[in-house]
Amino acid sequence: MLGFGPHVDLDVVHAEGLTSALYVEEPDKVAAHREAWQRLTSAALPVGSSADLITEIRKNT
Repeated sequence: MLGFGPHVDLDVVHAEGLTSALYVEEPDKVAAHREAWQRLTSAALPVGSSADLITEIRKNT
């Protein structure tokens, strides 16, 4: 997501693939991506806890 500070109406979602890229500019679609990102970051562990979890998983495999 490319944000432009207080001008959220200018925000753009950039999704890049191996052979193409997609730019989403429609405000309702950008808002859907923003909400999904917020849900993901809310559910994510803090950086240190993530590193600890990965280390623990590696030890047990």
